Amino acid sequence: MDIIPNDPDLLANIANDMVNYYERRVTEGSTVEGQAMIAVSNRQIAWNLYQAIIRLRPEWAEVKACVDGETFPENEQRLFDILKKVAVKYSFYDKYGDDKLMPLAKAIKEIVDDKSKYTDWSNRTDIKAELQMDVLMCMASHKNPPGEHYDDVYKEILEQAENFKKNR
Repeated sequence: MDIIPNDPDLLANIANDMVNYYERRVTEGSTVEGQAMIAVSNRQIAWNLYQAIIRLRPEWAEVKACVDGETFPENEQRLFDILKKVAVKYSFYDKYGDDKLMPLAKAIKEIVDDKSKYTDWSNRTDIKAELQMDVLMCMASHKNPPGEHYDDVYKEILEQAENFKKNR
């Protein structure tokens, strides 16, 4: 049963299609950079598919490091990647850089974790309003982003934070 799905050529084609589809979705802004879900029938096939993907994009397997040399926890890394994408999109990454975005990612992750401890958090307007206010205050306290893009950046960060919590 596993012979056909575990064929190296088939897995290479599937990996290629998945990488192309994922990268297209990220550039369209339709998905969160750093997140994807793949379902396979067993661990061996999962490992072989992972290896096929990493052959195409070896940088995806790299462990990222913080400015001070500590590794960044994966869930904070995802929020950092979201913030960085938004900063690049709205042209304020050069001004803020990684050293200011990393503490902001950590702070927003803590806020999202706190608000999403309720099972129905994404359906409750009171919790979402609290989340909105807390993220706004957090962004303001980190002096990020610049005022002229504040509303757009906030909306995008909040949407991505909700997606991050729902999909992790």
